[in-house]
Amino acid sequence: MCDERLIESVKAHEGLVLSSYLDTEGHWTIGYGTNLETLTITESQADEWLRSKLTDCKDTLELIPEFRMLNRARQNVLIEMTYNLGLAGLMKFSRMWLAIQNAAYKTAAAEMLDSRWARQVGRRAETLSTRMSNG
Repeated sequence: MCDERLIESVKAHEGLVLSSYLDTEGHWTIGYGTNLETLTITESQADEWLRSKLTDCKDTLELIPEFRMLNRARQNVLIEMTYNLGLAGLMKFSRMWLAIQNAAYKTAAAEMLDSRWARQVGRRAETLSTRMSNG
């Protein structure tokens, strides 16, 4: 375990930046000076980051009444889409959201497939639209 005085010293000298930026040497950096270009992580860290991000996506979607009325399988579809597209991207599926409001899940699934996103992600869109349709 690292000495707390060391940790506080590095934090004070590096500063905390929560989004990626180019440092003075032109390297993509984040956090307390972590160089993203040389960063390697363990599978365990990747899993932890994934779980954390999915939880953030779910927490954000919980604020949307239509999301809360869905069963777990359909909620998971929207969580995964948010993970992939971001909330702003997901909210652009206005016809899908309208279908969800009306509990027209087959229509919602069709609207998912009628998108640039579906053409980009292929099989993923097919799988998720089937889950939306079938619940």
